[in-house]
Order: sequence, then structure tokens, then C-alpha cells
Amino acid sequence: MIATCGPEEKVQVCREHGADHVIHYRTENFLNRVRQITANEGVDAVYDPVGGDTFIQSLRCMAPEGRIVPIGFASGAVPQIPATIAKVLAMFVPQVLTHLDLQSRLQRPAGQLV
Repeated sequence: MIATCGPEEKVQVCREHGADHVIHYRTENFLNRVRQITANEGVDAVYDPVGGDTFIQSLRCMAPEGRIVPIGFASGAVPQIPATIAKVLAMFVPQVLTHLDLQSRLQRPAGQLV
């Protein structure tokens, strides 16, 4: 797992939570580091809590047929995907309201199995 973070104090937090590689994006170009770490293959999945320009950089880190999941918009809205970055197969945009009733929707069919 590759994690990126802005504040220096979050580098250790990322490691403590299982990141194999931590990129401090305020001091490193995370696109170049991801390419280096993955031998130019890119990553299969990105969970992006930042949005804005970071989202576009994350797209450039993707492997062909990769998945990107914007889960927040801390630095701005998710911009349109440029046509020059056509290698992304799917983008999932989770919505909190969709999952509020998840437990009851899962329990209904599970109760039928008992």
C-alpha cells in the first residue's frame, strides 16, 4: 500500500496503519514516486479524500483498468476527467446516504438463509 500525506506528522501515522510506502506530497512529487515504486506500472486502486488537483495527479498514477474512488473533497470538487487520461476504467463515487440503510438491506436476505 502506498499512502500520501501533507503534514510531516502524518508520515508515521501512515506507517502505523500499514502503508508500505509513504509519500510526503509537500516535499516529493507523488506521481514520480508512485511510478518509481510501481516500476511505471501504476496502481490498481486509489482512494482520494482530497479532490481538486490531487485527483488529477491520482489519475495519472493509475494502472490501465484501475479504479479510483473519491471519498472526500478537502481541496475542492472532483474535476472532470481529461480525455487524455482514458486509461481509468471505473470511478466509484460513494454516497453516505446510499449506505445508511445497508445493514437492514443485508439482513433481509441473510434472514432468509437461516
